[in-house]
Amino acid sequence: MAVLSPRVYVGDAFDGARLAEMLRSELRLDGRYTILAGSLMPDAPCDEFDCAVTIGQDLKATHVVYSNVKSVGRERVWTFTLVDVAGEKEVFTADLIKPTLSDMEAETSWVARSILSGRRALTSRQLDYKVDRDGKRRRDTILIGLGLGQLYPTSGYYSRVLFSGERDTLDWGFVFDARVSLFHEKYLLSFLISGREAFVVNLGGSYFLTSGQIAPYVGGSLGFSFAFEDDPGGDIENLSGFNIMGSAGLWFLRKRSIQAYINTDYMMVLNSRGDQGVALTIGIVGQTDAFGL
Repeated sequence: MAVLSPRVYVGDAFDGARLAEMLRSELRLDGRYTILAGSLMPDAPCDEFDCAVTIGQDLKATHVVYSNVKSVGRERVWTFTLVDVAGEKEVFTADLIKPTLSDMEAETSWVARSILSGRRALTSRQLDYKVDRDGKRRRDTILIGLGLGQLYPTSGYYSRVLFSGERDTLDWGFVFDARVSLFHEKYLLSFLISGREAFVVNLGGSYFLTSGQIAPYVGGSLGFSFAFEDDPGGDIENLSGFNIMGSAGLWFLRKRSIQAYINTDYMMVLNSRGDQGVALTIGIVGQTDAFGL
């Protein structure tokens, strides 16, 4: 088994190599696995599944433990994952939450027992850690991202007023999306700012139908569309109104720091021209710590 040094995201002087070495010592006490020496581990940190599998294959290890340490408020969160290299699958993931490095070091035996058993280890006293019952991460994650696409009107939209006074129907238009989302294992709550022949602000949610790396989802949102056009008399016509949006799509790399999506929206605007249309977008989102935020 290879135990990689955790990738450290906290700002203070946090010795991840020392933490990994203490965990190796605890795992060696069990004798179930041959624990590879720390000197064999790569210098570059790794806290993602793909690089952990590659390192495990290079070292000819049966299993790899990779992890990271992040800040959540005043706490330090050590997220560790056991990977089956041959099967290329995650066996167990859990979190240890402590205020300081020394507190984490005191619980490396608990981390080792959890990894070896593949579930939360029992202790003889109450500990102030939080681990999800089924071994999945339960912390909400903030995602930010951008999307681009096209709008295909089905009703209402027009691009300009002709000299005859008639309105030229819009065949298609560009879509630009910016979103901030709160990501959970099954849910995604999103605040959307979009340009789609109007300035659109929406708040909504999505539900993931599966829990894999590629997951289909459905969702909906409510918001307001701001739009103004010149009418035939030369005045400014207010075409703003509340909107209702239904969404469906595919979300990719859900357990990675950088993720992607393909999305389809159907939006109905409650305005005077009855705007309705389908928007197809592709986009990329990332956890805030992936951007150094």
